[in-house]
Amino acid sequence: MYELKCSKCNTVYKCSTYKKKSIELYYSDVLEQEYFASTCDSVFSMELLRKVDIDLYRKSASFEGIAYAYNDEHLGSEWMNLDKNTEVMDRRRLSEAWYKKTFLEIKGNYGMQQNIEYISSEKLEDVLETEMNGQWRTFSVKWSSSFHTDNCKHEECCKAIVIDGHMKGTRSVCAATDVRTTESEELGSISMGCWKMPVKGSLFCAAHKNAKKPEKNEATARGQTEDYSECKTLKEKGHLQKYKSAGVCASVYNCGIINGIRELYGCESLTQVYIFLIWLVKVLECFPNLLAYDDACHLKKFIMNPIRAEKTEYSIFLKNLRIVVDKMHFVNHVDKWCRRNVNPYTDDLFKNINTEACEQTFQFIAKFKFATKHMSYGKYNLFMLKISEMYNMDRLVRNRKKSKISSTCVN
Repeated sequence: MYELKCSKCNTVYKCSTYKKKSIELYYSDVLEQEYFASTCDSVFSMELLRKVDIDLYRKSASFEGIAYAYNDEHLGSEWMNLDKNTEVMDRRRLSEAWYKKTFLEIKGNYGMQQNIEYISSEKLEDVLETEMNGQWRTFSVKWSSSFHTDNCKHEECCKAIVIDGHMKGTRSVCAATDVRTTESEELGSISMGCWKMPVKGSLFCAAHKNAKKPEKNEATARGQTEDYSECKTLKEKGHLQKYKSAGVCASVYNCGIINGIRELYGCESLTQVYIFLIWLVKVLECFPNLLAYDDACHLKKFIMNPIRAEKTEYSIFLKNLRIVVDKMHFVNHVDKWCRRNVNPYTDDLFKNINTEACEQTFQFIAKFKFATKHMSYGKYNLFMLKISEMYNMDRLVRNRKKSKISSTCVN
Protein backbone atom coordinates (compact mmCIF):
# COMPACT_ATOMS: atom_id res chain seq x y z
CA MET A 1 0.00 0.00 0.00
CA TYR A 2 1.18 3.50 -0.79
CA GLU A 3 2.62 5.44 2.18
CA LEU A 4 4.64 8.57 2.94
CA LYS A 5 7.24 9.14 5.63
CA CYS A 6 8.04 12.50 7.19
CA SER A 7 11.77 13.14 7.12
CA LYS A 8 11.63 15.28 10.27
CA CYS A 9 9.52 13.25 12.73
CA ASN A 10 9.64 9.85 10.97
CA THR A 11 5.84 9.56 11.07
CA VAL A 12 4.53 7.19 8.40
CA TYR A 13 1.27 8.30 6.76
CA LYS A 14 -1.04 5.72 5.13
CA CYS A 15 -4.53 5.78 3.65
CA SER A 16 -6.48 5.50 6.93
CA THR A 17 -3.77 5.41 9.61
CA TYR A 18 -0.49 7.01 10.62
CA LYS A 19 2.37 5.34 12.48
CA LYS A 20 4.40 7.25 15.02
CA LYS A 21 6.89 5.70 17.45
CA SER A 22 5.76 2.15 16.65
CA ILE A 23 2.11 3.01 17.42
CA GLU A 24 -0.31 2.98 14.48
CA LEU A 25 -3.44 5.08 14.93
CA TYR A 26 -6.50 5.87 12.83
CA TYR A 27 -6.93 9.47 11.66
CA SER A 28 -9.51 11.35 13.70
CA ASP A 29 -11.46 12.00 10.48
CA VAL A 30 -10.91 8.56 8.98
CA LEU A 31 -14.63 8.01 8.31
CA GLU A 32 -14.86 11.32 6.44
CA GLN A 33 -12.29 10.20 3.86
CA GLU A 34 -13.23 8.82 0.47
CA TYR A 35 -11.61 5.43 1.10
CA PHE A 36 -11.17 3.18 4.12
CA ALA A 37 -8.20 0.81 4.36
CA SER A 38 -9.21 -2.25 6.35
CA THR A 39 -5.89 -4.05 5.81
CA CYS A 40 -2.82 -3.39 3.66
CA ASP A 41 -4.51 -5.40 0.89
CA SER A 42 -8.16 -4.38 1.33
CA VAL A 43 -9.41 -0.87 0.62
CA PHE A 44 -13.09 0.04 0.28
CA SER A 45 -14.84 3.24 -0.68
CA MET A 46 -16.80 4.77 2.18
CA GLU A 47 -19.74 5.14 -0.18
CA LEU A 48 -19.82 1.36 -0.60
CA LEU A 49 -19.58 0.71 3.16
CA ARG A 50 -22.44 3.12 3.83
CA LYS A 51 -24.47 1.28 1.19
CA VAL A 52 -23.74 -1.95 3.09
CA ASP A 53 -25.40 -0.36 6.14
CA ILE A 54 -28.53 0.25 4.10
CA ASP A 55 -28.55 -3.22 2.54
CA LEU A 56 -28.14 -4.89 5.93
CA TYR A 57 -30.85 -2.82 7.60
CA ARG A 58 -33.43 -2.33 4.85
CA LYS A 59 -32.98 -5.57 2.89
CA SER A 60 -31.82 -7.87 5.71
CA ALA A 61 -29.03 -8.90 3.34
CA SER A 62 -26.01 -10.99 4.33
CA PHE A 63 -22.39 -10.03 3.68
CA GLU A 64 -22.19 -12.94 1.26
CA GLY A 65 -25.25 -11.75 -0.64
CA ILE A 66 -23.94 -8.17 -0.82
CA ALA A 67 -20.50 -9.31 -2.04
CA TYR A 68 -21.97 -11.68 -4.63
CA ALA A 69 -24.37 -9.03 -5.93
CA TYR A 70 -21.45 -6.58 -6.28
CA ASN A 71 -19.45 -9.14 -8.26
CA ASP A 72 -22.43 -9.94 -10.49
CA GLU A 73 -22.96 -6.26 -11.24
CA HIS A 74 -19.34 -5.28 -11.88
CA LEU A 75 -17.71 -8.48 -13.16
CA GLY A 76 -20.58 -10.33 -14.79
CA SER A 77 -22.13 -13.68 -14.00
CA GLU A 78 -18.93 -15.58 -14.85
CA TRP A 79 -16.85 -14.02 -12.07
CA MET A 80 -16.81 -17.29 -10.06
CA ASN A 81 -14.71 -18.87 -12.82
CA LEU A 82 -11.99 -16.23 -12.50
CA ASP A 83 -8.81 -17.47 -10.79
CA LYS A 84 -7.22 -15.20 -8.18
CA ASN A 85 -8.76 -12.03 -9.58
CA THR A 86 -8.08 -9.13 -7.20
CA GLU A 87 -11.18 -7.36 -8.46
CA VAL A 88 -13.46 -10.02 -6.95
CA MET A 89 -14.97 -8.85 -3.67
CA ASP A 90 -14.55 -11.41 -0.90
CA ARG A 91 -17.35 -11.54 1.69
CA ARG A 92 -14.86 -12.04 4.54
CA ARG A 93 -12.85 -8.96 3.59
CA LEU A 94 -16.08 -6.99 3.20
CA SER A 95 -17.44 -8.03 6.60
CA GLU A 96 -14.10 -7.31 8.27
CA ALA A 97 -14.00 -3.81 6.81
CA TRP A 98 -17.62 -3.19 7.84
CA TYR A 99 -17.00 -4.27 11.44
CA LYS A 100 -13.94 -2.02 11.70
CA LYS A 101 -15.79 0.91 10.14
CA THR A 102 -18.81 0.37 12.41
CA PHE A 103 -16.62 0.06 15.50
CA LEU A 104 -14.90 3.37 14.72
CA GLU A 105 -18.25 4.97 13.89
CA ILE A 106 -19.83 3.99 17.20
CA LYS A 107 -16.79 5.07 19.19
CA GLY A 108 -16.92 8.44 17.44
CA ASN A 109 -20.68 8.96 17.70
CA TYR A 110 -20.71 8.04 21.39
CA GLY A 111 -17.60 10.13 22.12
CA MET A 112 -15.92 7.18 23.79
CA GLN A 113 -12.34 7.62 22.55
CA GLN A 114 -10.36 9.84 20.22
CA ASN A 115 -7.05 8.09 19.52
CA ILE A 116 -7.88 4.57 18.36
CA GLU A 117 -5.13 2.11 17.52
CA TYR A 118 -5.17 0.29 14.20
CA ILE A 119 -7.10 -2.99 14.46
CA SER A 120 -5.41 -5.92 12.74
CA SER A 121 -7.41 -8.88 11.46
CA GLU A 122 -6.03 -11.10 14.22
CA LYS A 123 -7.02 -8.69 17.01
CA LEU A 124 -10.45 -7.65 15.72
CA GLU A 125 -12.48 -10.14 17.77
CA ASP A 126 -10.52 -9.44 20.97
CA VAL A 127 -11.02 -5.68 20.54
CA LEU A 128 -14.76 -6.10 19.95
CA GLU A 129 -15.14 -8.35 23.02
CA THR A 130 -13.20 -5.92 25.22
CA GLU A 131 -15.19 -2.87 24.14
CA MET A 132 -18.64 -4.53 23.96
CA ASN A 133 -19.86 -3.82 27.51
CA GLY A 134 -18.85 -0.17 27.33
CA GLN A 135 -20.58 0.32 24.00
CA TRP A 136 -23.85 -1.27 25.16
CA ARG A 137 -23.72 0.88 28.31
CA THR A 138 -23.31 4.06 26.25
CA PHE A 139 -26.12 2.92 23.92
CA SER A 140 -28.48 2.42 26.88
CA VAL A 141 -27.58 5.78 28.41
CA LYS A 142 -28.19 7.56 25.09
CA TRP A 143 -31.59 5.98 24.47
CA SER A 144 -32.83 6.55 28.01
CA SER A 145 -31.75 10.20 28.07
CA SER A 146 -33.28 13.46 26.85
CA PHE A 147 -31.97 12.64 23.36
CA HIS A 148 -34.80 10.12 23.21
CA THR A 149 -37.52 11.87 25.22
CA ASP A 150 -37.06 15.25 23.50
CA ASN A 151 -37.30 13.75 20.02
CA CYS A 152 -39.83 10.93 20.40
CA LYS A 153 -43.17 12.83 20.67
CA HIS A 154 -44.99 9.61 21.56
CA GLU A 155 -48.05 10.27 23.75
CA GLU A 156 -47.02 7.65 26.32
CA CYS A 157 -43.24 7.95 25.84
CA CYS A 158 -41.17 6.04 28.46
CA LYS A 159 -44.16 5.27 30.69
CA ALA A 160 -43.21 1.58 30.92
CA ILE A 161 -40.51 -0.94 30.04
CA VAL A 162 -41.31 -4.20 28.28
CA ILE A 163 -38.79 -7.06 28.36
CA ASP A 164 -38.87 -10.37 26.52
CA GLY A 165 -36.62 -13.06 25.10
CA HIS A 166 -36.16 -13.68 21.39
CA MET A 167 -34.84 -17.15 20.57
CA LYS A 168 -34.71 -16.98 16.77
CA GLY A 169 -31.44 -15.07 16.47
CA THR A 170 -29.22 -17.79 17.95
CA ARG A 171 -25.57 -18.45 17.11
CA SER A 172 -23.13 -21.33 17.63
CA VAL A 173 -21.25 -21.27 20.94
CA CYS A 174 -18.59 -23.40 22.61
CA ALA A 175 -19.97 -26.49 24.39
CA ALA A 176 -17.80 -25.97 27.51
CA THR A 177 -19.87 -25.40 30.66
CA ASP A 178 -19.03 -23.85 34.04
CA VAL A 179 -15.86 -22.19 32.72
CA ARG A 180 -16.55 -18.60 33.80
CA THR A 181 -18.18 -16.91 36.75
CA THR A 182 -20.41 -13.85 36.93
CA GLU A 183 -20.51 -12.02 40.25
CA SER A 184 -23.74 -10.47 41.49
CA GLU A 185 -24.34 -8.74 44.81
CA GLU A 186 -27.91 -9.97 44.75
CA LEU A 187 -27.33 -13.56 43.57
CA GLY A 188 -23.70 -14.28 44.46
CA SER A 189 -21.38 -16.23 42.13
CA ILE A 190 -23.04 -17.69 39.04
CA SER A 191 -21.29 -20.30 36.89
CA MET A 192 -21.78 -19.93 33.16
CA GLY A 193 -20.64 -21.58 29.94
CA CYS A 194 -18.28 -20.25 27.29
CA TRP A 195 -19.66 -17.65 24.89
CA LYS A 196 -16.96 -17.99 22.23
CA MET A 197 -17.49 -19.45 18.78
CA PRO A 198 -16.42 -23.11 18.37
CA VAL A 199 -13.50 -23.99 16.12
CA LYS A 200 -14.53 -25.39 12.73
CA GLY A 201 -15.17 -29.12 13.02
CA SER A 202 -15.33 -29.03 16.83
CA LEU A 203 -17.87 -28.38 19.57
CA PHE A 204 -15.37 -26.26 21.49
CA CYS A 205 -13.46 -23.03 21.04
CA ALA A 206 -9.64 -22.97 20.89
CA ALA A 207 -9.36 -22.29 24.64
CA HIS A 208 -11.45 -25.35 25.59
CA LYS A 209 -10.52 -27.79 22.81
CA ASN A 210 -9.60 -30.48 25.39
CA ALA A 211 -12.84 -30.19 27.38
CA LYS A 212 -15.21 -33.14 27.66
CA LYS A 213 -18.56 -33.11 25.93
CA PRO A 214 -21.17 -32.15 28.56
CA GLU A 215 -24.21 -34.27 29.25
CA LYS A 216 -27.68 -32.79 28.90
CA ASN A 217 -28.97 -31.81 32.34
CA GLU A 218 -32.40 -30.82 33.44
CA ALA A 219 -32.91 -27.20 34.46
CA THR A 220 -32.01 -26.57 38.07
CA ALA A 221 -35.09 -26.54 40.27
CA ARG A 222 -35.74 -23.65 42.62
CA GLY A 223 -37.73 -23.40 45.79
CA GLN A 224 -41.51 -23.64 45.78
CA THR A 225 -41.80 -19.89 46.35
CA GLU A 226 -40.79 -19.13 42.74
CA ASP A 227 -41.30 -22.39 40.87
CA TYR A 228 -44.76 -23.51 41.97
CA SER A 229 -47.51 -22.32 39.67
CA GLU A 230 -50.23 -23.81 37.50
CA CYS A 231 -49.05 -21.61 34.61
CA LYS A 232 -46.93 -23.58 32.12
CA THR A 233 -44.84 -20.57 31.21
CA LEU A 234 -41.50 -21.17 32.95
CA LYS A 235 -38.84 -20.80 30.24
CA GLU A 236 -36.28 -23.08 31.92
CA LYS A 237 -38.52 -26.11 31.41
CA GLY A 238 -38.75 -25.61 27.67
CA HIS A 239 -36.65 -27.10 24.90
CA LEU A 240 -32.97 -26.26 25.33
CA GLN A 241 -30.80 -25.94 22.26
CA LYS A 242 -27.45 -27.67 22.56
CA TYR A 243 -24.35 -25.59 22.02
CA LYS A 244 -26.18 -22.53 20.77
CA SER A 245 -26.99 -19.27 22.41
CA ALA A 246 -30.62 -18.80 23.43
CA GLY A 247 -31.02 -15.58 21.47
CA VAL A 248 -31.37 -12.26 23.27
CA CYS A 249 -33.35 -10.61 26.02
CA ALA A 250 -34.45 -7.16 24.92
CA SER A 251 -35.66 -4.19 26.92
CA VAL A 252 -37.93 -1.81 25.02
CA TYR A 253 -39.83 1.27 26.10
CA ASN A 254 -43.56 1.13 25.41
CA CYS A 255 -43.00 3.75 22.68
CA GLY A 256 -40.92 1.20 20.75
CA ILE A 257 -37.38 2.43 21.49
CA ILE A 258 -34.85 -0.28 22.38
CA ASN A 259 -32.90 0.64 25.53
CA GLY A 260 -30.87 -2.53 26.01
CA ILE A 261 -30.13 -6.02 24.68
CA ARG A 262 -28.39 -8.91 26.45
CA GLU A 263 -27.42 -12.23 24.87
CA LEU A 264 -28.86 -15.34 26.56
CA TYR A 265 -27.24 -18.74 27.00
CA GLY A 266 -28.86 -22.12 27.52
CA CYS A 267 -32.35 -20.77 28.04
CA GLU A 268 -34.25 -17.65 29.03
CA SER A 269 -33.64 -18.29 32.72
CA LEU A 270 -34.92 -16.03 35.48
CA THR A 271 -31.34 -15.63 36.70
CA GLN A 272 -30.19 -14.10 33.41
CA VAL A 273 -33.29 -11.92 33.11
CA TYR A 274 -32.83 -10.69 36.70
CA ILE A 275 -29.13 -9.85 36.15
CA PHE A 276 -30.11 -7.95 32.99
CA LEU A 277 -32.74 -5.97 34.91
CA ILE A 278 -30.24 -5.09 37.63
CA TRP A 279 -27.84 -3.87 34.93
CA LEU A 280 -30.59 -1.75 33.37
CA VAL A 281 -31.48 -0.19 36.73
CA LYS A 282 -27.85 0.85 37.18
CA VAL A 283 -27.43 2.23 33.64
CA LEU A 284 -30.71 3.72 32.40
CA GLU A 285 -31.34 7.39 33.07
CA CYS A 286 -35.08 6.76 32.86
CA PHE A 287 -36.45 3.54 34.37
CA PRO A 288 -40.22 3.90 34.84
CA ASN A 289 -42.15 2.17 37.61
CA LEU A 290 -44.09 -0.07 35.19
CA LEU A 291 -42.70 -3.34 33.82
CA ALA A 292 -44.29 -5.94 31.51
CA TYR A 293 -42.91 -9.44 30.88
CA ASP A 294 -44.55 -12.49 29.35
CA ASP A 295 -43.54 -14.65 32.34
CA ALA A 296 -44.21 -12.00 34.96
CA CYS A 297 -45.60 -14.42 37.54
CA HIS A 298 -42.33 -16.34 37.92
CA LEU A 299 -40.22 -13.19 37.59
CA LYS A 300 -42.18 -11.30 40.27
CA LYS A 301 -41.86 -14.21 42.70
CA PHE A 302 -38.14 -14.38 41.94
CA ILE A 303 -37.74 -10.65 42.61
CA MET A 304 -39.89 -10.75 45.77
CA ASN A 305 -37.96 -13.68 47.28
CA PRO A 306 -36.79 -12.53 50.76
CA ILE A 307 -33.34 -13.99 50.07
CA ARG A 308 -32.57 -11.21 47.58
CA ALA A 309 -35.43 -8.69 47.69
CA GLU A 310 -33.67 -6.17 49.95
CA LYS A 311 -30.00 -7.01 49.48
CA THR A 312 -29.12 -3.86 47.54
CA GLU A 313 -30.72 -0.59 46.50
CA TYR A 314 -31.19 -2.08 43.02
CA SER A 315 -33.03 -5.18 44.23
CA ILE A 316 -35.25 -2.93 46.35
CA PHE A 317 -36.00 -0.84 43.25
CA LEU A 318 -37.08 -3.97 41.36
CA LYS A 319 -39.17 -5.10 44.33
CA ASN A 320 -41.18 -1.87 44.19
CA LEU A 321 -41.96 -2.07 40.47
CA ARG A 322 -45.50 -2.71 39.21
CA ILE A 323 -45.04 -5.89 37.16
CA VAL A 324 -47.65 -7.44 34.89
CA VAL A 325 -47.86 -9.99 32.09
CA ASP A 326 -48.05 -8.45 28.63
CA LYS A 327 -51.59 -8.49 27.26
CA MET A 328 -50.89 -10.87 24.38
CA HIS A 329 -49.53 -13.65 26.61
CA PHE A 330 -51.88 -13.19 29.57
CA VAL A 331 -54.31 -15.76 28.14
CA ASN A 332 -51.70 -18.45 28.98
CA HIS A 333 -51.68 -17.49 32.67
CA VAL A 334 -54.43 -19.47 34.38
CA ASP A 335 -53.13 -19.55 37.95
CA LYS A 336 -55.24 -17.66 40.50
CA TRP A 337 -52.15 -15.90 41.85
CA CYS A 338 -51.42 -14.56 38.35
CA ARG A 339 -54.95 -13.34 37.88
CA ARG A 340 -54.74 -11.41 41.13
CA ASN A 341 -51.17 -10.07 41.03
CA VAL A 342 -49.91 -9.65 37.44
CA ASN A 343 -53.08 -8.95 35.48
CA PRO A 344 -52.57 -6.08 32.98
CA TYR A 345 -56.32 -5.63 32.55
CA THR A 346 -57.01 -4.84 36.22
CA ASP A 347 -54.19 -2.30 36.59
CA ASP A 348 -55.36 1.08 35.32
CA LEU A 349 -51.78 2.32 34.88
CA PHE A 350 -51.35 -0.17 32.02
CA LYS A 351 -54.60 0.78 30.29
CA ASN A 352 -52.98 2.75 27.44
CA ILE A 353 -49.58 1.03 27.57
CA ASN A 354 -48.35 -0.93 24.56
CA THR A 355 -47.20 -4.08 26.36
CA GLU A 356 -46.45 -5.79 23.01
CA ALA A 357 -43.58 -3.41 22.21
CA CYS A 358 -41.01 -6.23 22.42
CA GLU A 359 -42.95 -8.58 20.18
CA GLN A 360 -43.31 -5.83 17.59
CA THR A 361 -39.57 -5.15 17.76
CA PHE A 362 -38.79 -8.85 17.34
CA GLN A 363 -40.66 -8.89 14.03
CA PHE A 364 -37.82 -6.73 12.76
CA ILE A 365 -34.95 -8.49 14.56
CA ALA A 366 -36.13 -11.91 13.31
CA LYS A 367 -35.14 -10.90 9.78
CA PHE A 368 -31.47 -11.34 10.75
CA LYS A 369 -31.75 -14.84 12.23
CA PHE A 370 -29.88 -16.43 9.31
CA ALA A 371 -27.22 -13.73 9.07
CA THR A 372 -26.20 -14.11 12.73
CA LYS A 373 -26.01 -17.93 12.92
CA HIS A 374 -22.24 -18.15 12.55
CA MET A 375 -21.13 -14.83 14.04
CA SER A 376 -18.62 -14.68 16.86
CA TYR A 377 -19.45 -13.10 20.23
CA GLY A 378 -17.88 -9.71 19.51
CA LYS A 379 -19.18 -9.42 15.96
CA TYR A 380 -22.68 -10.53 16.95
CA ASN A 381 -22.95 -7.87 19.64
CA LEU A 382 -21.55 -5.12 17.41
CA PHE A 383 -23.98 -6.14 14.65
CA MET A 384 -26.95 -6.07 17.03
CA LEU A 385 -25.82 -2.72 18.45
CA LYS A 386 -25.61 -1.13 15.00
CA ILE A 387 -28.95 -2.56 13.89
CA SER A 388 -30.59 -1.41 17.15
CA GLU A 389 -29.17 2.09 16.70
CA MET A 390 -30.58 2.32 13.16
CA TYR A 391 -33.91 0.86 14.30
CA ASN A 392 -34.25 3.45 17.08
CA MET A 393 -33.49 6.35 14.75
CA ASP A 394 -36.14 4.98 12.40
CA ARG A 395 -38.61 4.61 15.28
CA LEU A 396 -38.14 8.23 16.38
CA VAL A 397 -39.17 9.41 12.91
CA ARG A 398 -42.21 7.09 12.89
CA ASN A 399 -43.30 8.26 16.35
CA ARG A 400 -43.02 11.92 15.35
CA LYS A 401 -45.05 11.31 12.20
CA LYS A 402 -47.71 9.44 14.15
CA SER A 403 -47.88 12.24 16.74
CA LYS A 404 -48.22 14.85 13.99
CA ILE A 405 -51.05 12.93 12.33
CA SER A 406 -52.84 12.48 15.68
CA SER A 407 -52.61 16.18 16.52
CA THR A 408 -53.90 17.09 13.04
CA CYS A 409 -56.89 14.78 13.42
CA VAL A 410 -57.72 16.26 16.84
CA ASN A 411 -57.60 19.81 15.49
